[in-house]
Amino acid sequence: MEGNINILETEALSRGSDTDLWVFENYNQRIAIATILCLVFIVGSIGNTLVITAVVLSRELRSSTNWFVVNLGCSDLLTCLCLPFYAVAMLSRDGWPLPGWICVANAAMVMICMGASVMTLALIAFNRWYLLTNTRGLQKTNVTKSMTSQLRKKHAVVVLAFIICLLPFGVSVSGFLSDPGIPWTGLLLAVNSCVNPLIYAGIWREFRNVMLAIIRFRLKDIPEPITCVRRFV
Repeated sequence: MEGNINILETEALSRGSDTDLWVFENYNQRIAIATILCLVFIVGSIGNTLVITAVVLSRELRSSTNWFVVNLGCSDLLTCLCLPFYAVAMLSRDGWPLPGWICVANAAMVMICMGASVMTLALIAFNRWYLLTNTRGLQKTNVTKSMTSQLRKKHAVVVLAFIICLLPFGVSVSGFLSDPGIPWTGLLLAVNSCVNPLIYAGIWREFRNVMLAIIRFRLKDIPEPITCVRRFV
């Protein structure tokens, strides 16, 4: 993307003694990254849309924490919608082929969504801590303790996945890794946009049941559906 340095920028400042720009010229690697970005776009767009729709259609999923999950899904969905433009940049041999303002807007959107994801994960952690420490909001029964422990583990997996995807990129742009590593660590960061729906479907039975009901167009199987859903089943 001409004139901009962003997540998957094809040019990065050399950290040597000279001031030349490093150019990502290996076209085979660029094709590989563009292909993976397209896959992330497809999986992430479908997955995050399912997560958002599941919480909207099922009252069973409407908890304070799950509204944060919806916010995280919206951030990831917007990030996924930006990825095709990065794929275009990777595949273009003659620089950024679209108007410059699209490049700037795309990069800004990704940065904003990344910040929103970090803040949302922090709020999820705070919400879990508050529920655990506020005795008025949490009854000390064995069943409740078990459910709370399971939720804590599930959200911990989401946070851990984000850290794993973010840390290599943070290390690479801080100067500890060479410039050729930046496109790949940026790709790993982009992959995080499609990871959360897979986590929810894999370890969160309530989410999995609702998401499968939506995919199969069996809205009658949605637990505690909203009023408009009940009218059509």
